Amino acid sequence: MDINERLNKIIMKYNLDTCYPQYRKRLRAEQFLRNWMQGLTDGQETALCITLKQDDIDYFSFLSRQMGSRITYVCIPNPQNIEKKIVEMDLKKYNHVYAISIQHGYIVYCCSKMGVQCKSIYMEMEKEGIFFDQECYKVCNPGYEMFTGEFSGGRYCEGTQVEFFVQKQYMQQAGTKSEKIFFLRKMFFLLLYMKDFLNAEKYIKQICCTDQEDGKNCMLAWEEICELLSMVKQRVSSRTQQDIIMVWMDAVGRDECDDMPCLQTFRENGVDFENAFTVMPYTNPTLMSIFHGTRVLEERYYQHDSISQDSRMIAILEEKGYRVKIASGYMRIFAPEFETGIYHESGASCTEIFWDILNVLAREKEPLFVLGHTLAEGHSPHFYTEMVNSDFMGSKERQHSARKALDKQIEYFIDFIGDNAVRILMSDHGLKPNVLTRSHVNLAIQKKGLMPRKISGIFSYINFSELMVQLMKKGFINEERLTADYAKLEDPDLYNKKRIAEIIANKETLSLFPDFGYQGYVTKDWIYLKYNIGKEVLAYRNNPMNKIVYFSIEDEIDRTDPDMLAYFRGLPFENTCLGELDEKYKYSKYLIQVFENYRGYAHRKADAINHLFSGFEKASVAIRMGGEHTLALYRMLSSGNREKIHCIIDRDVNCLASVLGIPVYTLEHMDYSKVKYVIPSSYEYREALIKEMESICQVIKVIDLYQYLAEQGIHMDRAIYKCERIPDECYDVGFPFEEIE
Repeated sequence: MDINERLNKIIMKYNLDTCYPQYRKRLRAEQFLRNWMQGLTDGQETALCITLKQDDIDYFSFLSRQMGSRITYVCIPNPQNIEKKIVEMDLKKYNHVYAISIQHGYIVYCCSKMGVQCKSIYMEMEKEGIFFDQECYKVCNPGYEMFTGEFSGGRYCEGTQVEFFVQKQYMQQAGTKSEKIFFLRKMFFLLLYMKDFLNAEKYIKQICCTDQEDGKNCMLAWEEICELLSMVKQRVSSRTQQDIIMVWMDAVGRDECDDMPCLQTFRENGVDFENAFTVMPYTNPTLMSIFHGTRVLEERYYQHDSISQDSRMIAILEEKGYRVKIASGYMRIFAPEFETGIYHESGASCTEIFWDILNVLAREKEPLFVLGHTLAEGHSPHFYTEMVNSDFMGSKERQHSARKALDKQIEYFIDFIGDNAVRILMSDHGLKPNVLTRSHVNLAIQKKGLMPRKISGIFSYINFSELMVQLMKKGFINEERLTADYAKLEDPDLYNKKRIAEIIANKETLSLFPDFGYQGYVTKDWIYLKYNIGKEVLAYRNNPMNKIVYFSIEDEIDRTDPDMLAYFRGLPFENTCLGELDEKYKYSKYLIQVFENYRGYAHRKADAINHLFSGFEKASVAIRMGGEHTLALYRMLSSGNREKIHCIIDRDVNCLASVLGIPVYTLEHMDYSKVKYVIPSSYEYREALIKEMESICQVIKVIDLYQYLAEQGIHMDRAIYKCERIPDECYDVGFPFEEIE
C-alpha cells in the first residue's frame, strides 16, 4: 500500500493543485529523471552533470543514488568561472555531459567551445512536453530569504511554510467570500502537500463555513482523505512486528524543551535518560557516534564518510531481521538502500517526514527500524506551518513557536503507531553555544512491557548500539551496562576555511564555542573542558547559570572542589593535531594564532566590573533586563559585589535571570525609590534602555556599563559574555586568502 500514491490520486481527482500547476509537472519530471537515470545504469554509461546551484545536486544526486547511476556532479556557483572550470575538466572521459541547471545556456555554450556536446536536461524534458520556469523539484518559490536569511550551511530550503504564511495573510485580508475561498483552497493544497493533516482539519472547517460552490471539491476530497487516514492508522497500528520508530528532533536540547508538553509526557510515561550526552554536538558527528560508535578525535572516524552495512548498529539490526529506513531532508550520508526513496528538501516540514515513516510502515512487511529526522522546526530556520507575524520579529520567538508546533505534530503522529512498536524520541544536540546545554540531549523510550523510570546514570551516544541490542534481544534496559561515571565530550577546532577567512578578514571577536576545539568530560555533577588553546572550564552542572550562560574566553574554573579538578585533569586526553589526520583542518592554525596573539594582552574585564561595583552600597543596584547578559555579569562578580544587586527589571518576571533568586520586577511594578543605580546589561539595546530609565526616574543614576569599560581601555563590540575587542594587529597571521574562493 503506497499511501503517497493514494493521496496523489485524491489531489488529482478533485484538482486541488489547480493553483500550483508545478506540482503535477514535478511528479512527471521525477518519473522522467528516474527513467533517464535507469537508462544510464542499464547501459553502464557515465555522465557528468554541471549546475550553478548546490540545490540541484542535492535533488539529482538523491535520485541517481536511488537508481544506481554513475553520475558525477559539479557545481560552479559563480557564472563568471564556468568557462574556466569547464576547460579544467576532462569532459571526454564521460559518455554524456548534461547541464542540470534551469539556467543552462552558457554551460552548453562553454562545452560546445571545447567540442563536447552538452545537453540540457530541461530541454530533454521539454521534448516530452514538460516545461519549467523554475527548478523542476520546486512546487512554489516564496522567496523565504526575504523573511529570514537563517539557514545553517546554506542548504536548499523551499520554504513551503512561508508560502502558506503568505497565503494565510491574503486570506485574512480577503474582502469577499469568493476571494476568501480562493486563498483557503490554496492553503488546503499546501497543507496536503506538507502532509499536515492536523492543520488541514482546522482549515477545512473554514471552507465548510463559507458555503461556496468552489469549496465543494475540498470538502469531498477531505472525506476521502479522512478515509485514507483511518486506513493508514488501522494498517500501521495493527502491525504485529516489533518495529523501532525513532524520531530525531534536530537541535532540541534536553534543557530546551519547556514548550513541548507532549515530549514531557512521553518522558514521564517511558524510560527517560536524564543524562544522555552526544560526543560532538552536531548532527553528522552524532550520526557517526550512533551508527558507527566512533568519535571525531579517533582516527577511525575518518574512515567513514557514509553509513552503510559496515555500520555496527545497522549490522545488529539486520542480524535481528530488521530493515533500516531513513526519512530526512538533510542526512545525505546513508547508502541508498537505507533511504525511503522519497526526496525531502532540507527545510521540509516534520509532517512530511512523519508521513514518509507511515508510508514505509504501511508498505513493508518485515520488521522495520525507521529513523525520521525533523529539522526545520527545532533547528534554524524554525519554520512551521502556522507561522504568524510576530515569528518574524526574531528567531527566538519563532523558535519557541516552532517547537510547540513540532510537539503537537509528534503527538498526532505517535497516535498512528501501534503498541507493538518501540518508540524513541531523541535529539542530536541543543542550540545554545554552551557546551553543557548543547551536548545534553533528549532520549526517551516507550515499549510495551517497559516500565516507566528515570535513568540517571551518564549515557553516551557511543553506546547507542548496545541500547538497541538490549531492546531487541532482552526487551529491557540494563542501566549498569549502558551507563558510566562520565561521558566524553569533544569538538575539533573550527575548520571551515571560508568562515575562518571571514573571521580574520573582518577582525571578528572570538568565542570559545565554536571557534576552538576542546576535549572534556561530564559527570552527574560537573563538566570539565580543556580547550586546544589551553583554556580550562570546570563548572557545577546544577548551577542554573552554567546551563544558560556561554563560557567566556577567560578561564572559568570552579575551585570549590580541588579534588574534582585534579580528577578531571588526570583523565586521558588525546592528540588534537587533526591537521595531521585530515587536510580540511589545515586552516584552523590561523585562528589559533589569532588567539595566541591576543593572549599577550591583559584581560581585565572581570576585574574592571568588580571595581565598578565596589563603589556601590549594598542592595543599591538594579540590573535592567534579565537575559544572558545579566547572568554573565552576575557570574563575573565576587560574592561581596553580588550583594550590591537589589533587583532585576525585566518585562518577564520569569526571565532567565530569575534563577538567581534575586527579585525580578516589571517596569510598572518596580519601586524606584529602593535603588540608586540602574545598569542596563544588554549590549544591543543599551542606548534605548538608558533613555528609557532616564525618562522613568531622573533621580536614579543610569550607568552605561560598556562606556565604563571603554573608559578603562576595555572595548566591547558584543555582549558582555564575549571577549573584549581584539586589537587589529592580532589578526596579522598570514592567512592565505588567495586560496579561498
